[in-house]
Amino acid sequence: MPVPPAESPFTHEIVHLLPSICVHTPVYGTRSSTVLALSPGRVEHYLYADGPPREAALSDFTELPMRHLVAPLVLSLSLYACGSDSERAPSGLEADPFVPMSDEALTARIQEARREASASERRVLLDFIADWCEDCREVVRLSHEEPARGVIEESYVVVYVEVGRFDRHRALIAEHQIDRIAALVVLDPETGRRVAKTTLEPITGGQRGFTSAALAAWLRNPT
Repeated sequence: MPVPPAESPFTHEIVHLLPSICVHTPVYGTRSSTVLALSPGRVEHYLYADGPPREAALSDFTELPMRHLVAPLVLSLSLYACGSDSERAPSGLEADPFVPMSDEALTARIQEARREASASERRVLLDFIADWCEDCREVVRLSHEEPARGVIEESYVVVYVEVGRFDRHRALIAEHQIDRIAALVVLDPETGRRVAKTTLEPITGGQRGFTSAALAAWLRNPT
């Protein structure tokens, strides 16, 4: 990795970490990556990777004549701007489900999920859970298995709602009439209104033997 010029606001350590900012996942992919260090009238450093930065090494093109830099630079900017059908916000399934959030942070996350879902013709899936709840842990496990995983990644943006002992997010609990968990609520991203709801108790309730396929079936046609 080249050393940044003395007048650069970035330390060598920060420049070294820049490739890690781009994350490649099966849902939100990265086609190529570019790191530019610019000063007035010149390119100090130009690094380019023809592939995801965690798979393809960055190569130094700084010393090439500018005419040779134009094609890969335009290509990388075009891919960033245009993307592809697979480049969209991730489903949120891989977030840590049992991290508590403040009411303000949760509200902001739901608003963000609605925007992401609306932009990709998906719905928002609220997953009401708690870390002490065996049923919740089982539902989370099943949602990470196929075929439920594929349905979620294709059709939903997930927001986990960690309710504690029902002493967190009381307004949201009341709005969606949650009295047992695990509970799934499907929201219309445009209006924020609930369009479907279900309670799943595959460990302690009457749904023993509940499978990822059964979860997928409900997610395909939520009622």
